[in-house]
Amino acid sequence: NLNSNNFNINILDKNDEIFHNKVIKKTIEQQNFNLNYDLYNFYNNKQYEFNNSKYLQLKNSVTSLSSENEEIYNISNFKLTDNDKEDFIEIGNSYHLALEKLPFNLKSEIEVKNKMISLIENNIIPANIYEYVANEKLFKANKCVSKLINENDKVYKEKIFMLYDEHDKFTNSGVKDKILIQGIIDIFIEKEDEIILIDYKTSRLNDVNVIKKYSLQLSLYETALKEKFKNKKITKYIYSIFLDKLINVV
Repeated sequence: NLNSNNFNINILDKNDEIFHNKVIKKTIEQQNFNLNYDLYNFYNNKQYEFNNSKYLQLKNSVTSLSSENEEIYNISNFKLTDNDKEDFIEIGNSYHLALEKLPFNLKSEIEVKNKMISLIENNIIPANIYEYVANEKLFKANKCVSKLINENDKVYKEKIFMLYDEHDKFTNSGVKDKILIQGIIDIFIEKEDEIILIDYKTSRLNDVNVIKKYSLQLSLYETALKEKFKNKKITKYIYSIFLDKLINVV
């Protein structure tokens, strides 16, 4: 380190751990930070081996890595106004928020409605949420997932995770650079010898296409959970809000 009143230069070693601490940590603080590999390799006095990927974004969301050409799925999301894009985002966010806040002991749509009213009155969820969600679908989703939960199970909702691994491992891109991936797992249930992973989806897709579209995303979640629960089986599901059903992702 060279320090003065005017400058501070950090010279990075080629050691992975130092690279992780000096560069990866910086990307967590700055969401859109892109690594300048030319500067990095100048400090290390070596030729960078992956010139085709030197502007690869170092920090990625699960959604950005798993996004595909949606036209092949003929997606038609719930439509409430003429602004399809806005509805898609608001509907997805609203269902996720409601299902995060609702407990699993609700026995009817009336109980769901009463709990939602209470959440609104206590400013836990927005007052306009009923523009985007329906009590019937919330009750069906909650009831379906609750059947997978036993008395001694631990339930985790909206858990943030990060992975640091080669880009090619997740995308088959051929790029060996390591990237940071951040995501949020909707819900997972910890049992004695198993983890049940569930991801809520609002897309209007049939069973086959919803699995095809989101399989990479579920695989990233599975990888993150395996790092923490190394000796437990991971079972993956998508819960389709549109179809009102749980879909096993093998």
